[in-house]
Amino acid sequence: MASKCAQLGLPSVPLDPQDAADLPMRATHVYASALAVLAALVSVPAYRDLGPGLGGSAPFAVIGDPQEPTFWETSFMGRENNVAERPFLFAALEGLRPAFLVITGDLTASGSSARRWGYFDRLTQGMRALEIPILPAIGNHDYWGNNAVALQEFSARFPQFGRSHWYTRRYGSLALVFLDANVEDLDADAWQRQQRWLVRTLADLDADPSVAGVLVFEHQPPFTNSTVTTDDVAVQKAFVPAFVRAHKTLAMISGHTHAYEHFVEQGKHFIVSGGGGGPRVELRGGAQALHQDRFTGPSPRPFHLLWITPGTHGVQIEVRGFNKGERALRNVDRFELTW
Repeated sequence: MASKCAQLGLPSVPLDPQDAADLPMRATHVYASALAVLAALVSVPAYRDLGPGLGGSAPFAVIGDPQEPTFWETSFMGRENNVAERPFLFAALEGLRPAFLVITGDLTASGSSARRWGYFDRLTQGMRALEIPILPAIGNHDYWGNNAVALQEFSARFPQFGRSHWYTRRYGSLALVFLDANVEDLDADAWQRQQRWLVRTLADLDADPSVAGVLVFEHQPPFTNSTVTTDDVAVQKAFVPAFVRAHKTLAMISGHTHAYEHFVEQGKHFIVSGGGGGPRVELRGGAQALHQDRFTGPSPRPFHLLWITPGTHGVQIEVRGFNKGERALRNVDRFELTW
């Protein structure tokens, strides 16, 4: 980085021994400018979007948090660095050939880092070669560093995000709603516009006879038993009421907690799918649990993906995963959400 900055006549600002953008702080204007110039020089791969009119019978997949851990997590916090598990999970996805892949955020450890994005691009190159669409929600790590640079990197790969951070897609009779749950990275006006958009969108989908069910994807879970993170109160206040009131919503699917969790609150399903390779977490259990988890397996939970199959009466969700050291997907959990 320093030598490239020197070639461009830009000063370098050494912040992190591994990558300056790994720090959860706003970069200086000089460093942000250097990153923006360098980002423009790097060839960014394009990821396929979900085209209109795609039928809704083939299974699709969901994963969350495939990011590498930061230097600080591995060096000072003793957290996992799952260097073998992330590639295995994506190789398994290539073998399964889903109709498309949803990622519930934290695609990368630091959204401002071209090097970190390069890792994600290599991780997903098999999916691109198979022309499998990837639909992302944005996570907190995807904003890390400098917001403008991070969003430039994100939107270059996923152009729909350059138009809006919240969007919908259709897959047969299933509607997919994507939200930006990063309240600290959006100004108050954008946050309120997103809330109003969600209310209108869910009402429109309820009124649309061609829509049988709705899945909502965002990063921060409103409910979790994680010992590392907590319930996201902003999501509880801004998104959950409209989601619960809507007639066709089936589940809100989040990441952020590096585990698999399944809750039913206010009559609706809330699924945490953050087992894409980030450092796994311990969950509160027994009397310490904040919420009743329908899945009772021990933590840390397996690395996993959700395999979702639309059907005549609803969607079938299989949780397929593996433990540390294993190299074969197995069935972890299975349930159905009816229209």
